[in-house]
Amino acid sequence: MNLTEGGIYTPSGGTTISLTLTGKQVVGGGEYINSAETDFFARESMIVSYKPATVDSKGAVTKSRCSLAINRPKRDTDTGEVMYNVGRIQLEIDPISGIPEADNIRLMMISALNSASMVDFWRTGTKPA
Repeated sequence: MNLTEGGIYTPSGGTTISLTLTGKQVVGGGEYINSAETDFFARESMIVSYKPATVDSKGAVTKSRCSLAINRPKRDTDTGEVMYNVGRIQLEIDPISGIPEADNIRLMMISALNSASMVDFWRTGTKPA
């Protein structure tokens, strides 16, 4: 998964946050941070990684894996305690499936994250009707 330095996302109801590549070593990927946030403990970050499919000496094939994790900590204004909120997405694709199938499952995941029928599940764990 390739993201250019300064990847941008906009949280709902919020302002645009620019994420900058840190240079920290992440196997097959990178770490991005909100460098505008001066509170180290409350700084948003994102880690992306990619592991390609492999074939071992016996011909067994493993799936490729793309992972993304967003850490969005918040500091409690009363206690000063930091609450670490994390979201993770991972795709595992069999190399025989190909890019069109990988794109389809990615789009299905986006739909499941944004679908009105799934909102209560993501908020409270309530099973969708």
